[in-house]
Amino acid sequence: HSSVPRFLPSIPLFFYHSLIVGADFNLQKWGDVTYMNQPNAFCDAMKISVGAEYMPSRFSRSYLAHIKYRVGGYYSEPYYKIGGERASREYGVTAGLGLPLPGSRSLINVSAQYIKVHGLKAGMVDENTLRLSIGITFNEGWFFKRKVK
Repeated sequence: HSSVPRFLPSIPLFFYHSLIVGADFNLQKWGDVTYMNQPNAFCDAMKISVGAEYMPSRFSRSYLAHIKYRVGGYYSEPYYKIGGERASREYGVTAGLGLPLPGSRSLINVSAQYIKVHGLKAGMVDENTLRLSIGITFNEGWFFKRKVK
């Protein structure tokens, strides 16, 4: 017997001109899952996230006014167990920039994320991780089907 984990949608909490604030609550019902003939092999997983994005101006001619500044954080209780009990909790904070490519709607995204995984039992190792990321978001109309008369 196993049940399908459930996911809940994100909710934008606040939108005001250049500022967007959002929150996300995600609940995954892993507690009822049977794995390798072992009932209740996992815990229910939960994650709460909040984040914000600020862009100074959409209409300015200044490059700096079009940079998207982002910050966020989360708290998580993963689904795995060790010795029949929840194994860890996880915390994280992120910060990043969305750098617009001149003459296009695309962005180069640069971010840093600090993650702390805290083991809940004596003798478990705590983990501290710093992730640096660079990515590209293409917002171009490359695949737009054009109509020819």
